[in-house]
This record gives sequence, structure tokens and C-alpha cells, in this order.
Amino acid sequence: MRKQMNILFICPSEFWSTVERTALRDCKLLKEEGHNVFLYCLQDSYLDLQAKKHELKTIAHPGRFSTSFMRWRKLGHLTDIFDDYKIEIVQCYDIHMLWPVSFYLRNRPLMSLIFSHNVEIQKNYRQFWYRPLVSRIDVTLIPNREMVESVVGALGVPPHKIEDCGLGVGEERLYEEQDSNPDQGHFLANFSDDWLMGCYIGAHEQKVQFLHPLFHALKVLKRQRPLGRTCKLVLISDKPWDQSLIYPDLRNYLVDNGLDQDVLFESKTPVIKLQRWMDLWIGVRSFEAIEDYTVTALLGGLPMVLTRSTTSMELIRQNPGVGHTYKRYDSRELRVRVTDILERREEFTRKIESSYEKLKEQFGVETYKDQLIKIFSKSLTKRLRFYRKKKLSGRV
Repeated sequence: MRKQMNILFICPSEFWSTVERTALRDCKLLKEEGHNVFLYCLQDSYLDLQAKKHELKTIAHPGRFSTSFMRWRKLGHLTDIFDDYKIEIVQCYDIHMLWPVSFYLRNRPLMSLIFSHNVEIQKNYRQFWYRPLVSRIDVTLIPNREMVESVVGALGVPPHKIEDCGLGVGEERLYEEQDSNPDQGHFLANFSDDWLMGCYIGAHEQKVQFLHPLFHALKVLKRQRPLGRTCKLVLISDKPWDQSLIYPDLRNYLVDNGLDQDVLFESKTPVIKLQRWMDLWIGVRSFEAIEDYTVTALLGGLPMVLTRSTTSMELIRQNPGVGHTYKRYDSRELRVRVTDILERREEFTRKIESSYEKLKEQFGVETYKDQLIKIFSKSLTKRLRFYRKKKLSGRV
């Protein structure tokens, strides 16, 4: 029987991306294992609403403000949270929150600090005033081993404090018989003779420009008709499209460019279920090292075209034939890559099938859950051993 742990997950974000979904997933997994979990998040954010839907205990973050040195005092209530809930482990998902959290943990040697990292680090944090804060991190969790160099270089976290643990996504397989025939009542059933290309768009997006290369590529694909079939782009969101900030501009752009009949919008059906309808998955954002919906697409047997980064290239190198990468904003290369997959889709699907077990081992939920619990337990044990050693030496 594992020791019950009190864990505080810190993710005060207004977005809804892989980072926030990972935080929610971690809370659910640890709660299912019998641990006491508390989620520190923005009140009424999408993450907060989803957490309450799953009956998770949430603690409200005061709101948006700078976490510069002069304003850390506004997070002073964290110390009360540590005491009131007898927190033993803090897992932080936001690098901007990492620094004040590290600061407030400086006199709490028995509490473990875990940093979950899945985005590009835009700044070098190896300056002297960050060093004591970085040293307070016990473990940095990353979804792919290729991110080690980035974490070491930007943060100065030593490699032995970095753990590659995947993403812990559920396993969906399109090629299994029971999953190969989704609900025929769905409106996408009307496009069974077309190529359906899926793309996830976060509801927090504020500008449509990052989608322009995708639309330029669609315009040409509309004329070319790979293998004699029309291409339709399905833009998928977790929140209703009429609540999206970019929806009005998006609709106007599509009408002005004659693509309003070629782009379909969906938000009522869960993303993973919608992926079962698709012939191809397209990733358009590069700030996340690995998007969880990209992995669920692969586990579902869906070929992909992703923006090029060290991580995406390594993912395809380790699993050759599962998809392509393209240079961000390069609509021509995107179109060429999409065309290649559509014209050789069966070949790509077979490659994904042969890589399934490896992908499941690397990104599946069971492997992730076991590793997460082991990391937490080991981190607490090391903290206790370190504290006792310092106590015996008279340094505490």
C-alpha cells in the first residue's frame, strides 16, 4: 500500500492547451490512486471548470499579475495553503510561477518541488539570481528525451534531475474494429467521399494569422483533388466556436477567400472521438514541444503533418513513416507533405500500426501513471534523507 500523499498542482492559466490538460490529467490520475490532490488555478478558467466537473478540489489564484521580484508578496498566501492542506509535494506547470514557488519553499526542506515542462523556453534562466531557485527543483518532467538539452541549457537543471515520462494520454485506435465505425448520425458522415483533415485550435487564440498558411495550402489542394477526392478542413475546438475570439474574423476570411464551404467547424464532440473521422491530422502550433492531441491521433492510427521542431523531428525519426514535418508558415511545403500522405495513406497507416506498441509505451497512460507515482515517492524519500543528514550535521 503506497503512502497517501498531499499534492498541490499549480497551473493558474487562462489557456486550454496540452499544459492545462496535463495538469488536469495528473490530478485525476493521482486522485484515482487514493492521494489527496489540490489544484491551484484561475477561478472560472476552463481548467477550473473542468476540474470541478471531475470533482477535484480547486484553490483560486488571485488573478493576473506580474510575478516580478517586487510583486512576489502577492503570492504570500501560498504559505498558508502549504500549511492548511499539509502539502508534501508541489507540482508546477508554469515557469513564471516556478520562481515564487521556489522562493516560498526555501525554508521547507521536507516539501518536494516538481516542474512539468512542455513548452519552448524563451529566456535563459542561468543568471546568478535564478540559481538558488533552480536548485530547489527536485525533478523536471518532460514528455520527450529530446528536450533534455533545452532544459539543461536554459534552466541549468542537471540531467539527473530530468525525467522523460511521456504524456499519459488515453489509447484510441482507429484500426480496431469497434472504433472504426463512429456514430453515423454525425454531420461528418456526409463527407465520407472527401479527404477530412483535422486541426485543433485552442479557444484562447486571439488572431487568425497563424492559420493563413493552412488556408493557402487548402486553396491549392481544392484545385488539385488528390486521388480525385475533395479536401475538407475540420477545425476542432473544446469550446463552442461562437465563444471563440477569432471566429468572426475567421468566418470573414474564409468567405473572402472562397473557402467557407471547404472548412468545417466542430466543438460539440470530444476531440479524440472526432479524430476517428479524419484521414490526416495537422499541427499548426509550435510553442508546445508535443501536443497531446497529436499523440492521440497517432495512437488512433492517424498520419500527421506537424510544424518542424527538434521534438517533432525526433518523434518521426523514432517512428519512421508516421507522418511529416513542415516549416512553420510555409504553405507550399505543408501542401506537398499533405498531398504525399493522402496519396500514400495506407502505407502511412501500416507504419503507424507497427509503431503502436512503442508509442503506447512512451506516451500511454499506464506507463505514465506508474512513473509519476514512483517519481513523487522517490522525491519525498530523498528530501527526508537529505533533511536528516543536514540535521545530524547541525546545519538545520
